[in-house]
Amino acid sequence: VKNVADLHRLIVMPAPEGYLLPENALFNGRTSLLNFRIDKNGGSLFRAQTLQVMHQHASLELQQREIAASHHQRQEDAARKAAPKKVSKEERKAQREKEAAAEKQRTRDSLLLVGQGSGEAEDE
Repeated sequence: VKNVADLHRLIVMPAPEGYLLPENALFNGRTSLLNFRIDKNGGSLFRAQTLQVMHQHASLELQQREIAASHHQRQEDAARKAAPKKVSKEERKAQREKEAAAEKQRTRDSLLLVGQGSGEAEDE
């Protein structure tokens, strides 16, 4: 068994059809693949209660890993959304020129309004 997921799989998966073990070594009323392999290799079988506890612990750990991975993914998504968009030098220059042109136009418009209010129009 390499990890918790492997252990969980071996406990939950049934042994081949017709393979019989003592009732006190069954998981949820049937032979688990884990006890099947142990029996085939001449080892001591896990009791039903032990299998149940191991299954609960493995399931809990797998659920916690899924929750942690989901939480981590949500944090990465939020950070990606919050991160400023990378803008090239050309795009920044174009944006500055656009803003400067808009400011220049606002200045002209305000001067025209001031000139019209006093009765004098300024030529450009």
